Amino acid sequence: MPQPSYPYAAGRVRALEGRLLTAERLSRMLDAGSAQDAYRLLRDAGYGVSAGTEDPRLYEELIIAELAHTERLIDEITPDTGLTDVFLMRSDYHNAKAFLKMRHVSGDEQAALTPLGKVDNKELEEAVFEQEYTGLPEHLARAITAVDAAVQLRPDPRTVDTVMDRAWYEWALSSVRSSRFLTGYLTAFADLNNLSSLIRARINGLTPGFFRETLLPGGTIPQTTLSDIYAASGDLPAHRIDTRAYGPRCAQALQSALAGRAWEFEKFRDNYLTQYVLSRRWEHFSIEPVVAFLLAKEAEARAVRLIMVGKLNGVPGDALGERLRELYA
Repeated sequence: MPQPSYPYAAGRVRALEGRLLTAERLSRMLDAGSAQDAYRLLRDAGYGVSAGTEDPRLYEELIIAELAHTERLIDEITPDTGLTDVFLMRSDYHNAKAFLKMRHVSGDEQAALTPLGKVDNKELEEAVFEQEYTGLPEHLARAITAVDAAVQLRPDPRTVDTVMDRAWYEWALSSVRSSRFLTGYLTAFADLNNLSSLIRARINGLTPGFFRETLLPGGTIPQTTLSDIYAASGDLPAHRIDTRAYGPRCAQALQSALAGRAWEFEKFRDNYLTQYVLSRRWEHFSIEPVVAFLLAKEAEARAVRLIMVGKLNGVPGDALGERLRELYA
């Protein structure tokens, strides 16, 4: 097998881009008369074929099979595991959150677990429940330890989410400093997710103190500005938030979200980040095309999940299409 190199990795992912689901394929799924018909279109495209199931209710097995294949590919071709692991290990942080909630807050989080990621689930489960973290990657062990301390003060599932999300982000940002492109991606990720947090916090009635804890560092929009705006009485004065770096559509989507259509900003956020990675897909001598392909497959999976959940629950195709994000292909 060729030694990993940037040109080799870029060539491999470029050859696979033709297998990504297209907007036309998703449009046909939206127009399908039933969940079975939509599922058949998915299978006909070769999506998740290794799962070997014909039941549309098991669409998640196809998604997992497709993403697992993608993760194996990325691991095989990446010239820099330090950069690609930042994104591959998000699943490990997700699984750690599930185990931590089971341990600290009780409840069954088994359904939330995913077989994806770099750390074996059984090993992670044993580490969390036995409180023995030495066998885990240092950054993940440090994050779990921080949760252990935080839940002593506030035993709430949201505490687990907040501490782990921040821990992943801080580790990710420190790990990608060598890549201007990925640093830019994570900067935008922080800003746009902080704005999403602002919207969700208002909907859920979070206290100003807890809202501050949900904010990610590293963005261009000052956390103090968001905190002050959130603490203001009455309607949120969103006009005080400088979103010019993300274009006029950002302010429009934010206003729509605050008026009750929260999904509009989430759609804008996801589309913006997709367009960001698309801008570097033709690079040959950097990690950008490899990470872009991985993020494209994750966006593809979210689109498949949205459509299949909607079809199984009888949601009209036009309503689903309104919420569908842009794709890489």
